[in-house]
Amino acid sequence: SITKAGLLNARATLLGTYFRDASATTQLAHKALDMLEGKESLEASSERGNALHNLGLAKWLEQDLPTAETYLRQALEIRRALGDLEKVGDTLQNLGLVLTDQRNQEARDIFEEALALWERLGNLSNSARTHANLGLLSWKLGKLTEAEQHYEKALERIQPIGEAVIAHAVYNNLGAVRFEQGKFYEAR
Repeated sequence: SITKAGLLNARATLLGTYFRDASATTQLAHKALDMLEGKESLEASSERGNALHNLGLAKWLEQDLPTAETYLRQALEIRRALGDLEKVGDTLQNLGLVLTDQRNQEARDIFEEALALWERLGNLSNSARTHANLGLLSWKLGKLTEAEQHYEKALERIQPIGEAVIAHAVYNNLGAVRFEQGKFYEAR
């Protein structure tokens, strides 16, 4: 049933996102897709998008980037068609991560699209994550001032909501960028 597929997808998301268990995520997402075979309702389409997104996440964890990109683009197409902006943003975010080491400009464009969406929705947490990802991409490209600016914007968005996990990662990266810039006092 569609409800059971939804439960499988929820478990797959949990295992992939928090436990980084690509194998279990893949198995659950494939089971969900099998259960959705031949079902064409909006709910079935939404769960199909969730399963494809989870498969993209699992393949990213396994570093099978071409397959991750394929699954995420399929999920993005479904999520855009359904108009589910939060899920579109999630998929854009993960697609940007997949492309970060392969096609930098495309990754940047995707992150910027996600950022515009998060800002429009007022989602400070995901805006912060996207700024952090743009900071990492800029850092990898040697654009240290740009990286620093994105990390500072991430912190601006985190402070009102107090997400410590994101804040610690951003402070760590911001310090490293400032150290590379020779801003030793500010890097501490």
